[in-house]
Amino acid sequence: MDAAAVRWTVVGWAGVAAVTFVLATGRDPTPLRPLTTPVADGTRIRHADPLTLTPGQGADLDAPAYDAEWGSPSDTDGPGTAFDVIYTSTGLSRADGALDTSLTLLRAPSACAEATGYGSAAIPRPRLVPGARICVRTGNGRVALVDVLAAAPGTGSFYVTTFAGPLDVP
Repeated sequence: MDAAAVRWTVVGWAGVAAVTFVLATGRDPTPLRPLTTPVADGTRIRHADPLTLTPGQGADLDAPAYDAEWGSPSDTDGPGTAFDVIYTSTGLSRADGALDTSLTLLRAPSACAEATGYGSAAIPRPRLVPGARICVRTGNGRVALVDVLAAAPGTGSFYVTTFAGPLDVP
């Protein structure tokens, strides 16, 4: 099988990471597998992409890097959903059934690993102002940094960076 590599730079809160995706050609239907390079402090990025949600839509922040839609956002009452968060007209909250997911609004620049105040309470929309940062502990034990780009009753725009967990293979 022939392969080509595409390389671009992702600028994140912890520094700069070069992320290389291998684009496979041929008959192998295997999805793209991210090859991540550690950021300045050695943390690896699992997935970093924009995310736009309308009320009632959720996202799986554990989604692999080749899933640019973060778990194909759809109504959360569909079969087999594994969403971590859901956007509503009143804010961002953990999805129904995502009992292992917790959120916290960062009050000062810091790493999500150092953040305190994680809980099950929703982040109300008036707090979702551009530049606000939310840390999410996902249902699969990873940490995601959610940067708020815009939030209105009809849509929420975010940039999400999910960091590799201890069981993710480099």
